Amino acid sequence: MREEALLGAEEGTKKYLTAEVEAAANRELASKAAQDVRRFEAAGARAGERAATTTTFLVSLVFLGVIPYMGELEKKASEVAGLRAAESFEYGAAARSAEQRLQDLKNAGVEH
Repeated sequence: MREEALLGAEEGTKKYLTAEVEAAANRELASKAAQDVRRFEAAGARAGERAATTTTFLVSLVFLGVIPYMGELEKKASEVAGLRAAESFEYGAAARSAEQRLQDLKNAGVEH
């Protein structure tokens, strides 16, 4: 009986620590993704401004034509910002889920 209680407590502690690490990691990933969104939006805005003030001549080539014009660079930055925003949302949801599991474990009397 005592061994079962110890094993149960150990299992609860493992779940608690796992949820704690998962919450922290997902919060960090969500934060980094949100920072990327801001960076890509700013880069897209700069590219849009440049596209409006310069000609779409070969001067605006980036990496030998992979993204040949500033207008296309602006669109690509917007696409990537959208993808990172979606990732940030997913990481945030995962962090909230892990935090809820932590709270449930605390309410059950399990802590590390």
